[in-house]
Amino acid sequence: MKINSPVALVTGANKGIGLSTTKQLLSMGYHVYLGARDETKGQSAIEQLNRIGLSKVSLLVIDVSDAASVADAVTRFASLESRLDVLVNNAATGGTQPQQASSINMNLLKEVLETNYFGVVRVTQAFCRLCPIQKIPVS
Repeated sequence: MKINSPVALVTGANKGIGLSTTKQLLSMGYHVYLGARDETKGQSAIEQLNRIGLSKVSLLVIDVSDAASVADAVTRFASLESRLDVLVNNAATGGTQPQQASSINMNLLKEVLETNYFGVVRVTQAFCRLCPIQKIPVS
């Protein structure tokens, strides 16, 4: 199914800022892929949007901290769309609080970095080939 509207992907879009961003893009006429790592929570968010009349939204299950999940999401997305006009890397985790350098569990810190730093780069690199950006040569 090809959509003629501009197309956006918002990661971490099943709640909070991601859901709000999705609502704004939908109200501007975008077809939005609501990225969520949990399919049930993502579908619940879509139902919430549908109840207020926002229907040009599709679920894209994606865990930005998992390279295989991102690769699978790109494959599914590319089978539906030929381009991505807007990418909003919103997925994030706060980890446990407080986080003191002298006592934080390194595995928890790695989890935060995997999602909040590497996840952004991973998703950007994976979806970049679908973005209609003209590259300007640097001299």
